[in-house]
Amino acid sequence: MDRKELRERIQTARTRGEQKRLGQWLDEQDDTVRKWVLEIAREAGVSLPPEALQWPGKKLIRRARARQDEARERKNPIRRDEAFECAVCGIAVSPGGARVRDHCPHCLHSLHVDRVPGDRAAGCGGHLVPMSVETQSGELVIGYHCDRCDHRHRCRAHPDDRKEVLIALTSPHSHSVKDRMASLALPRRVREFCDRQDLLSESLSVAVSGGVDSMVLMHVLVELGYRPLVVTIDHGIRAESADEVRFVREEAERLGLKCLTAQVTVNQGPNLSERAREARYGVFEGLDVTKIALGHHQDDQVETVLDRLMRGAGARGLAGIPPVRGRYVRPLMEESRSSIEAWATMRRIPFLEDPSNRKGTRGRIRHEIVPVMRDMRKGFSRALARSADHLREDDQWLTQQAMGLIGPNGISLPQQGDESIPAPLLRRAILELVRQVRGHSAGLSATQISQIGELARPGSWLELGEGYRVVRDQGFLRVLPHPPIELTLQQGTWGIWNIRASAPVLVRGIRDGESGGGTSFRERLREAGVGAALRDLHPVVIVEGRRWLPGVWLEPAEQVSGVTVLCECPPQASIPPGGPFTSEL
Repeated sequence: MDRKELRERIQTARTRGEQKRLGQWLDEQDDTVRKWVLEIAREAGVSLPPEALQWPGKKLIRRARARQDEARERKNPIRRDEAFECAVCGIAVSPGGARVRDHCPHCLHSLHVDRVPGDRAAGCGGHLVPMSVETQSGELVIGYHCDRCDHRHRCRAHPDDRKEVLIALTSPHSHSVKDRMASLALPRRVREFCDRQDLLSESLSVAVSGGVDSMVLMHVLVELGYRPLVVTIDHGIRAESADEVRFVREEAERLGLKCLTAQVTVNQGPNLSERAREARYGVFEGLDVTKIALGHHQDDQVETVLDRLMRGAGARGLAGIPPVRGRYVRPLMEESRSSIEAWATMRRIPFLEDPSNRKGTRGRIRHEIVPVMRDMRKGFSRALARSADHLREDDQWLTQQAMGLIGPNGISLPQQGDESIPAPLLRRAILELVRQVRGHSAGLSATQISQIGELARPGSWLELGEGYRVVRDQGFLRVLPHPPIELTLQQGTWGIWNIRASAPVLVRGIRDGESGGGTSFRERLREAGVGAALRDLHPVVIVEGRRWLPGVWLEPAEQVSGVTVLCECPPQASIPPGGPFTSEL
């Protein structure tokens, strides 16, 4: 056969059988004939790699004529006779051997075809999802539907298809087939999500309560190759708590993981769940690890956003639960509760049911409101979680802009005649300033934030609680502690000031109308540039009746006691630095 005849044979080999026979003939030829095939393919616009000379004859023929057939309409899965990576589960799949693969043997999914040029395809963008298995003529036949166009398809099972997946399709479960199939790729999705968000590290702990979400998280982390420290806590709230801790410890030990158990005391009363959370995080803070994984998932996000929406939250509240906050990470944030539960069922992972899940507002949101919303709008949970992500991004940007309003004197307010600060920025600046001074902004209501923004007269203030208040100073909003009480000390802290003396001294605040040298103390502080809101926090140091206003004035005396005093105000949010000031009284 010469080169011209070979070209005609390749062009006329339209069926798979003709291509197979021509490939078998090619396997018997030398490299010269194979080079003819590469040249013929190149002339037809098909570029083949140099290693194609070593391919089996059938594969080389089929690839050489890949663009020569006219496109034709077909409705079937894409077939692969070479190694590939599954687009659904991410597993590397080897060639199928005698039977060309039309689905992944690990998750049984395939890609749906619309137009097929020759023997290759451009997909419709959908996945063929396995829905059922039945036996026909002694062979297993898998029933599929496309998740994009709802096309139905059937194909034979492959000899190396995963048996547990085939069993999952035929076994009676409370979970839908769609949830069971979606759960197969759960570890891969979690790995990809964690890689995108940079969530995990080798120094890792996982908080496990015994519920399905935390138990699945523990198993998934192990499957991904991590060996986390398992932490489980007995809150002492319910009689079953000790049994739940024992259950988690036994499962962790079965997986070969170290388990830390802790017991905290949470008394019955109002805000029980919040107090339990604070106690739980108190244990977490003592862990010597880089990351702490928590089991929150997409449905938790939905319930949180709906709960906060009913409370009138702003963008920060409606942003919901972030996937990462400090060293706390949430690898399951893109997974639904149904896929988590389906994965637990298929993997036979034991877990405990928490009876409190059906109680309270969150319980009603979960079991009454969310099902109605899902019936009204397909993909409701994903859409709401996506909205929360967008709001989080918006809030982060606005918060960065608001940080520019905060300086050493607190929040800089516009001068008379200047444009006012936009309300979204002022609200965030107030929250951030309170967090910097008090250590947190929890409990600060929207009403309080509005009242703070409306403080107009210098000297006006609003109580925050926990010993702090917001004060309107000349040109600034400051978050300040209450003036401290009178103390006798030699070394320590008086309010915002550090005091160190060679002998015990009396330290107090300025008294109403107090003066020295014919001038009131408040006037002396004003002349020294101390803001009005800070004057009540400025110390008066007294030794044997002699008064010292650090950095401003020392009362004259005929005799010195010999006590040396150093006073210093370190820089803090809302408070500029002062000192160090030293004097001998």
